[in-house]
Amino acid sequence: MSLDLCLKNGTLVTATGSFCANIGIADGRIALISNNGALPAATRTIDASGLVVMAGVIDPHVHMRDPGYTEREDWYYGTRAAAAGGVTCVLEHPNSVPPVTNLKNFAYKKSSAQSKAVVDFGLYGGIGYYDRPNGERTPPDFEDTLELVHAGVCAFKTFLWPYPDRKDEFDGITTLGEDEMTVVFSMVARTRKVLNVHAEHKPIVDEAMARLSSMRPRGPMLHEPSRPIEAEMTAVRRAIEVAIETGVRLNFPHCSGGSVVQIVADARRRGYTNISAETCPQYPFLTSERMRVVGPYGKINPPIRGESEQKLLWEYLKAGMIETIGSDHAPHSKDAKEAAWKDIFAAPAGHPGLETTLPLMLTAAHEGRLSLNDVTRLCSEQVAKLYGLYPRKGVLQVGSDADVVLVDPHKRGTFSGAQMETKGRETAKLF
Repeated sequence: MSLDLCLKNGTLVTATGSFCANIGIADGRIALISNNGALPAATRTIDASGLVVMAGVIDPHVHMRDPGYTEREDWYYGTRAAAAGGVTCVLEHPNSVPPVTNLKNFAYKKSSAQSKAVVDFGLYGGIGYYDRPNGERTPPDFEDTLELVHAGVCAFKTFLWPYPDRKDEFDGITTLGEDEMTVVFSMVARTRKVLNVHAEHKPIVDEAMARLSSMRPRGPMLHEPSRPIEAEMTAVRRAIEVAIETGVRLNFPHCSGGSVVQIVADARRRGYTNISAETCPQYPFLTSERMRVVGPYGKINPPIRGESEQKLLWEYLKAGMIETIGSDHAPHSKDAKEAAWKDIFAAPAGHPGLETTLPLMLTAAHEGRLSLNDVTRLCSEQVAKLYGLYPRKGVLQVGSDADVVLVDPHKRGTFSGAQMETKGRETAKLF
């Protein structure tokens, strides 16, 4: 056997342990893992002494804005950002232009990605109801859904939330009320794919917005109370009830606080292990006080919460009650963010996070909040298992894709937007 690349003397970190070994790579796959000094010849050798060797991060929650809004981000710069952040595979959510709700739009998105992406990628399918010109809402078509499955979508996504101001991105992927939820959840259950649900309860948010919208100025600190955690908790509870009724494999992305995760954990303890939770680094690392400093650059949905919710998230991360970490990478233009300092409700929601996720999680390990094994479990292995990519991805073992990240555990650095690869570098203010 001849190798294309040999990584020698590194410390391999898996979800369950750590050990010193060599990795041999051939034709893009891991060909051998050995602690034996005798190795086949390799075209290139890297001495990884003193370095940690981890499976590449799989980010299950990105918005590349391409095609449609390439002034914000595109597949080339977005996946360069991924590679710079140790992310070797991205899974893109379907709210884009056009929304990925049928085979034609899927093919268009896939073609755009293939022509530019510098890391591996997967695409979500969108599913939900369509708003017709006559005011009716019509259900998704199961044939469209099956075609997306056969074409290779990694999962489905729906929003328990209408977005009338961004209809071009969301038409066909919103689900409102119990009847619509039951139809959509049942349809995805038949495909055996994971359904990701953006869970916020519209009536609670509407009430909060009505109470706050007359205030002047409408500064950054109004964002969190305008979308209170009770809206998220209420939506999560109801979605779990429908998931139990329909048998769908349900995942909640971007859980913003420990109280939300607690609801999911309670369901799992009752035996409903087909329900899981994802969070994003901004929630455990920051509190809503950060909005005083970064203003509209920190507006994301759901909002960053207070200190008590943050502390609970750390407890649940360590206890294994959160399955995965996603960045929710969603760049917007600097002009759109900057214009909203005096009216936070006018700011678009989202920030660029692909390049900061792994460094932040490694910082958590350095500080003792998590172990390196926890990091690879949350960011790689469990993501691969949830989305059907394991053992091809998410793990260091013979036969797996050679998606490998080398980490210097002693290196210190400071984030700087100017050094980032994303097109959204000017709006990277959160960290």
